[in-house]
Amino acid sequence: RVLGTRHTRSGPSKDSTGTGCSVLGPQTLVHAQSISAARVLLTVPKVLAQVPSSPSAEGTPRAIAYNAAKPDGTAPAARLVCSKPSSQQDGGPQWTKHLGAAVVALSASPLVTAAALADGSLHWFDTASGARLSAPLMREALAAHLRCAHAFCLLVDAVGVLSVWDVGRMLAVVDHVSIAPLLYCAELRAPTPPEEEEEDRDAQGCIRAPRRHRPSVALTAVDVSDAGAPLLSFSDGRSYTYHACLHTWLRIASPQDHRASDHYTRPEVSDAPVEEGKPLVVARTTQTPLGYLQELGYHQMHATQALNGGRHQRVSARTLHDPAVRRSVTLDHVEQLLRAAAAIGSRKDVVRYADVLARLLAQSGDSQRAAYWLGSLLGPALAQGTCPADADADCWSPCLAGVPKRQLLRRMLPLLAANREMQALVT
Repeated sequence: RVLGTRHTRSGPSKDSTGTGCSVLGPQTLVHAQSISAARVLLTVPKVLAQVPSSPSAEGTPRAIAYNAAKPDGTAPAARLVCSKPSSQQDGGPQWTKHLGAAVVALSASPLVTAAALADGSLHWFDTASGARLSAPLMREALAAHLRCAHAFCLLVDAVGVLSVWDVGRMLAVVDHVSIAPLLYCAELRAPTPPEEEEEDRDAQGCIRAPRRHRPSVALTAVDVSDAGAPLLSFSDGRSYTYHACLHTWLRIASPQDHRASDHYTRPEVSDAPVEEGKPLVVARTTQTPLGYLQELGYHQMHATQALNGGRHQRVSARTLHDPAVRRSVTLDHVEQLLRAAAAIGSRKDVVRYADVLARLLAQSGDSQRAAYWLGSLLGPALAQGTCPADADADCWSPCLAGVPKRQLLRRMLPLLAANREMQALVT
């Protein structure tokens, strides 16, 4: 990927010595265009003889594409075969499709099978019958990442443009959003090697633009939640989703933050050597999407630190041993996890972190914050406690990620009542 639109400036500018030399420092860099329009180049999968579908949940039909070794223009260039799940006795082929170009990426869910071809087209098929669900979609670049879940299809193309569709309703959930801002912010966070921190001067001795190191953060994993939220994980351990209503990215997992939190989990990390350029395989120990993103992020951060010689940020001793600071960090950490779970539509995570939040509020005795959460879950007195599909966005929403808020309230009340100082608040 290339983010090459940052260091351009029209005309020379005088430095503090008045020599008339052009000085370009970090504080004087001029953006040639918006970061969202910056150029991004992602690696495109190679055209292989056999392309299996991306890993999916157990019980999902298996799909595999067979690309022709030397297409002559008359015979089909690829053959797509979808078989029944291996758990069923009859695991034979359900249907076969012949395509006019080689298959680059393939993904299947119980409802939708998506195939991205080498000619830039994207094809959708009904997984059960093989019926075509749409005419081929044309993208501006080849597919770099493709993922299907339920009726949703996620695609990140080679120029870093993300799109998510609800294939069942033929609706774009996320429409043509660039991941360039995420890569740009990751480049700013990445440390600069000492050999590249030296000033670069021209023949006249004037300081040029500082040499930027090659960005060390890459997109490593993509997924889509049951609610259609995109989940993007990067090699620095951070994960993001795109909020369609706010029109911005949300960071939903970051192992570098909240390391002083009592709720910070450290999964077991393998001692096997990390090889640069090879995908990181992480055994999934939790079934909730947010929990898995946290595990993946910790493993990604550990692998990146191993490649960089073990450099990492340390938590100060005062933060680790100050109970008030740890309590505050833990409470903020759990609130952030609850909001992240609601953003990606994970019901299990919402219920789990709502219970944890109630226990922490009872332990801390923070009545003001507890009153806010009770009021937001209770809502207006005449509001319905169900989750209508056509709820007005301007009114109080009765649900949080599909879970009725008053159901969460009933779970939180007895937990908060464990603190005598809050009994007057909950009764």
